[in-house]
Amino acid sequence: MSTTPAPQHRFGNTRLSRFLQARWRLLFAMVVFIVLFTALPNATYWLPSRLLIAWDAGVALYLTLVFVMILRSDNDRVRRESPLQDEGRIAIPILTVTAGMASLAAIVYWLRTASESVSIQPGILALLFLTTLLSWLFIHMMFALHYAHEYYAEHRGQGGGMRFPGGGEPNYWDFIYFAFTIGTSTAVSDVAVTSRTIRQTVTAHSLVAFVFNVTMIALTVSIAGDAISLK
Repeated sequence: MSTTPAPQHRFGNTRLSRFLQARWRLLFAMVVFIVLFTALPNATYWLPSRLLIAWDAGVALYLTLVFVMILRSDNDRVRRESPLQDEGRIAIPILTVTAGMASLAAIVYWLRTASESVSIQPGILALLFLTTLLSWLFIHMMFALHYAHEYYAEHRGQGGGMRFPGGGEPNYWDFIYFAFTIGTSTAVSDVAVTSRTIRQTVTAHSLVAFVFNVTMIALTVSIAGDAISLK
């Protein structure tokens, strides 16, 4: 009797399956962005608003899904799922920077459009504030997840690449703490970085955080100046 195993009809071991398992939250958010952008009124004046509203909805959905995942994850789950992200260790930072810069470009474009109006509407300011906040959260959350994946990839060979005070294996909250410390101060926290790969990621993250924060300050000054001049 033949002992040949039955053919697998699932995609459990395929590259596509691993990609979908690791990125389904991001892909779902991208679908929502595209659908909402297409469904909103198609007018030239609405183009910046459509882009910002659709972006905000997609990012808010992604952050919500990630937050739910974090609440349900323990150290074992973080370690178990990290291999799924190995193929995206380069793509994720590129996607993060591209998305963040695209959002900033949309805000600048909308400010140029709004500057032609007699007054700056409160709804416009609220939309700009929401877009800025969500973009900021998105960038640093993506880096936090990236640090987690880098840590457990390094952990299999070189001891993790990061040393957290207090001992024990870190969970997602530890990586969020590390990433958002860089995001707010462009400086590392009390976590020691011992891996060259992670130091390179920290350097790129610090540059992104610096550019984003400086740009936001410049836009805030511009908005304040426009608001004062229109009074």
